[in-house]
Formats: sequence, C-alpha cells, structure tokens
Amino acid sequence: MTEEIVKAPGGTLAQRLADKMVHGAVNVGPAKGTLLLDISGSMFDLAEPSVSKIDALRKIVNMLNPKRTFVFSDSCWEIQGKNVPNPQMDTWYSRAFEVVKASGATDCVMVTDGIPSDPLQALEAVRGLRLEIIYVGPEPRPTYLDDLARACGGSIATASLAAAKQLQLAAKIRGLLTQG
Repeated sequence: MTEEIVKAPGGTLAQRLADKMVHGAVNVGPAKGTLLLDISGSMFDLAEPSVSKIDALRKIVNMLNPKRTFVFSDSCWEIQGKNVPNPQMDTWYSRAFEVVKASGATDCVMVTDGIPSDPLQALEAVRGLRLEIIYVGPEPRPTYLDDLARACGGSIATASLAAAKQLQLAAKIRGLLTQG
C-alpha cells in the first residue's frame, strides 16, 4: 500500500513527518481538544486477531488527554475520564455533530470505522463544525468520508488500530487535538 499525502501548502517539517504516520491526510487543521468517538456496533469487529476495534480504541484513548470526549452511535453524549462505553446500534453522524456543536465545540477529532446511517443529514449537520477525521475501518476508505472532510474544511486520514500502530495513531490524534 502506498502512502497518499494531500496537504495544504506550508506546515513545518515536524508536521509533515507527523502526517506521514497516518496516510491520507487532507488539509490538516486545528481541533482544539475535542475528541468524538464512533462506538457503533461495528466497533465490536476485530482490528486484528483476538482484539476488537473498541478494545484497541480504548488503549489509544488511554494515551490521550483530550479536553472533552464525546461518543456516538444512535445518540451522542460526553463521557468523563477515559471510560469508553461498549459499542451499540448504528452510526448517526448528524446526531453527534448536533450534540458537539450544541456543547460549544467548533473543531474536533473524530475516529470512525465507517459510513453513517444518515449520510445526507450528516453533510447538512456538519456545517459549523470542523472535523479532523481518522478512519479506522477496512480498506478502501469510503469516499463519503473524503466528501465530509471537504464539506467541513477539515481533514481525513486512514489509520490502523493494530497494536503495532497504536503509538503512532495516538501521537497523530494528540497532535490534532493540540493544534490551534
């Protein structure tokens, strides 16, 4: 697999090197400390043999210190600490975007493994919110996520939840959370 980096002009050498840790970055910008995590039912799927995506995501979240963390499936809510709930139901991006915006956040890092249950509503609901999207699902990445990143002026990157890549992914997310 080849790395594809698409980036806005400029950026420091350190930023460009950090972008290469996770391939597929588009126009990386600030996230200001808010983390939005997909906990839909598909997060029970395996990231690698005997390790679910949700367990891998929990390990990564334990390496982070976001200002705020929201989780979403059919609904969205803010969690305290690093206690990421078990996966449930569908993937309603629009509900998540509305809750995050209502909380006052304007920028966030979203980790997801798929396509929303409500693609058209999500494109409408993302207005006023800038997303830095980390896709952690099977290849190829859904083109819908590229469209979503463009619609909100954010970025999209594809990453692995495999144990060998978790430190890199945590560093990437940490960098996005502290920009701005």
